[in-house]
Amino acid sequence: MRSVILACAMAAALVACGQQAEEKIEAPAIPEGPGFTLTLEQPAQLTVPEGSPIRISEGDIGLRLQGNVANPNSQYRTDGASFALGLENEQAFSGQRVRVTFYARGIDGATEFHSAYSTAGEGNSGWRRLRVTEVMQEVSYVFDVPVVRVARDDFIGINPPATGAIDIQWIRVAVEPAGAAEPTGELRE
Repeated sequence: MRSVILACAMAAALVACGQQAEEKIEAPAIPEGPGFTLTLEQPAQLTVPEGSPIRISEGDIGLRLQGNVANPNSQYRTDGASFALGLENEQAFSGQRVRVTFYARGIDGATEFHSAYSTAGEGNSGWRRLRVTEVMQEVSYVFDVPVVRVARDDFIGINPPATGAIDIQWIRVAVEPAGAAEPTGELRE
């Protein structure tokens, strides 16, 4: 309680002096339990195909992605920025409904981006359009993962917006429990 009062007093003193307190953005607690979570801190965590217009840099929070691929392929590693889920997770998600959740925001006018879940040859979600605002928030989609026939790894692909950029702090992929709430932020055609 004392630290809250002190923080409020410091913020009030800064405002009285004509200065503004620096906004600190904190992510909500990442859901616990089985699943795969990637906290984005280094651009090398994501791969981009050679010659891609996608640029990845450290953002104010997590990683900033910009540069859109026109007519991207959603198979294998995808034509977007991507990361592998690992063979252990590929087996865990095989034949399951999964939820892919991003903690993200739009920058410089970005209002959406696309993501795809790819099974590296045995099916994929297609590009899913996700709505973002200037405020960090969770956005997600669900996908029924086909049963694995040949282990090759699964991937999550990200195609940034055509205008502006997105900041992503973390991404989580987990099996969707029966009766779970509808995805947040997915724009349906």
